[in-house]
Amino acid sequence: MPTKLAIPDLAIALDFMGEDYQEARVELSNKIINDTLAAMSLVNLWVISNNKDKLAWAQQVEEENLVAEKKSQRLSEDIATQQKCLADKQDSAWQEERKRNKLKYAPVKDIDVPSDPIIIPSQYATQKIENESW
Repeated sequence: MPTKLAIPDLAIALDFMGEDYQEARVELSNKIINDTLAAMSLVNLWVISNNKDKLAWAQQVEEENLVAEKKSQRLSEDIATQQKCLADKQDSAWQEERKRNKLKYAPVKDIDVPSDPIIIPSQYATQKIENESW
């Protein structure tokens, strides 16, 4: 694919009546065609060539836009895949952590904290009570 050198839409027609194009006009001139008609023929040829360049330019720009669009679509798909993979890894790590530490993630009942201290008798006292030797 050719690279863009100049935008053909911005090209300005050359002055084919100048001395630079005298040789080209002489080649096109004969008894019927004078210098002015030869210059007009050169201008027409330039316009035809420029129109072809414009079409090629538009096609190249369209192709580049399609390539850029496909590239951005692939990039967004890759990012989505990476994010999904990361989320799956985090989820599996969280499940593994929960499986290893069941007590840490055990559900807690929604009750108030008791305001009175709980008195738990010592083992010696409970044995005395059971033996009724208190």
